[in-house]
Amino acid sequence: MSIIKTKIKRLIRKNENLNYRLHYLKTAMFDKDALERKVSYGSLNPDKTIYIIRPTTNGVEGLMSLFLNVMRRVNYAYKKGYIPVVDMKNYHTQYEDGSGDNVWERYFSQPDEISLEEAYKSKNVILSGFTKKIDPDYSDIVFSVTCVSDDEYAKRNRQLIDNHIAINEKWNALINEEAKKLDIENCIGVYVRGTDYLKLKAPGERIQPDVSMVIEKTKAFANKYQAPVYVVTEDQLLYKKIADEIPNVRTVSNDIRVSNYNSDDYLSKSGAFKEDKQLLGGIYLTKIILLSRCKYYVGGVTAGSIACFCFNGARYEDKHVFNLGSYS
Repeated sequence: MSIIKTKIKRLIRKNENLNYRLHYLKTAMFDKDALERKVSYGSLNPDKTIYIIRPTTNGVEGLMSLFLNVMRRVNYAYKKGYIPVVDMKNYHTQYEDGSGDNVWERYFSQPDEISLEEAYKSKNVILSGFTKKIDPDYSDIVFSVTCVSDDEYAKRNRQLIDNHIAINEKWNALINEEAKKLDIENCIGVYVRGTDYLKLKAPGERIQPDVSMVIEKTKAFANKYQAPVYVVTEDQLLYKKIADEIPNVRTVSNDIRVSNYNSDDYLSKSGAFKEDKQLLGGIYLTKIILLSRCKYYVGGVTAGSIACFCFNGARYEDKHVFNLGSYS
């Protein structure tokens, strides 16, 4: 019976329209708040439509997954003629720490002229969420894995970021400081995920390359370009394996990694990180932006690397991406 269920799930995932309709039906039955809907909070901006972008509330998504979802919604909002505003203050994310601030604004600017406070005093407001049918103005291809292999999409996404999003000054200063120390623009950027990705192999998540594959390809790049190697990973064991095999390996000076991951849950829910949540998000952002500024790229595909390619905007001089499909 379990084999039949697995086959049915695979079939549903491959059928985009069916998958969407079933997801919508489930959401409508059990989580109506996650549906897109029109509301009114006051009398401000009667001639504008404010589009409040909300995160999913499972608390699992990392900062770059949240970022990609927001940017897809930003793109959608402008196509519809809406003014986007990001709300990660009134909706739960894994970076919520009880401070009551807007998690999005810790790291990024709002995409347009309307503040969150003003949005909640406006007359015409749409709360983001699932629509009954797939809206042709909403594209899953934008800010998706397509950007890893399609330079034009990567360039367009970089342009959308440049036009509407700025990194918080605090983290931008750290990024620039670390970039200088690392000589980042001459580095081979290496991205490898471990911990929950390898432990859970969650259906739908991207299959990660074995670290031996990454090491072999990185060695080839290092020999060809005679460049230093900048490594991004949350897994201390993987970092050590790479550093033991490849000379001149470097990373950010205040990196945070997990030494022995033995949880059967997602990393965000495992309790493996004891550090301040705002710091965790900021260090992660710093590492990804630096990765996007490298001269070359070697690594797998996750939300982090997809975001990296969007920030990079097709400027890598050479790259090798282990695009191995998804766990089923």
